[in-house]
Amino acid sequence: MLHHFTINLTHYIILESQSFFEEYRKHFTAMFVESEYKDRLEAVRDICKPVFKQINKWKGLESFRDNFIAHPWRNNKNSLVVPLDTRYDIPRTWIEFQFLKDLIHYIHEIIKAEFTLEMNEAMYFGNGLNEDVTPKFTGYSDITRETQNLMQEVDKKMAEHNKDYDIQFFYYSEEGV
Repeated sequence: MLHHFTINLTHYIILESQSFFEEYRKHFTAMFVESEYKDRLEAVRDICKPVFKQINKWKGLESFRDNFIAHPWRNNKNSLVVPLDTRYDIPRTWIEFQFLKDLIHYIHEIIKAEFTLEMNEAMYFGNGLNEDVTPKFTGYSDITRETQNLMQEVDKKMAEHNKDYDIQFFYYSEEGV
């Protein structure tokens, strides 16, 4: 049986992926952009088709989001249903969830490659909105230091309780976790 946190995390991945797909389908279209971007947008949409074809092999993502995550206990007809996730064709293993995440990443990278300047300008504007916010951590070394301190505290607590759990802590660097 999956841990509650694991279930919540997998549900969140599906929820966010469906939100991304819905925004892409409804708003990343030639109808909603200035004429100067239409050809580029259509090219990106065409390039992304094989990725969406792969994603769409999971036939139950949207209905699972609608009937199980967003509105449990009722279906699209507002009928009361028992939300059994076994009926849905969705990712089931961590590698499948990783694959789904990677597929979304590929789409994002394709969009970013075509609209680099526009995305950079949007990020610059978005970052300007947060000028008064001070981040808790300013870099990887800060997070690694916090992780080391946390690991020492957890090890001390385990020793107090005569426990020796094999917990893997992650260290952060410029190369990744």
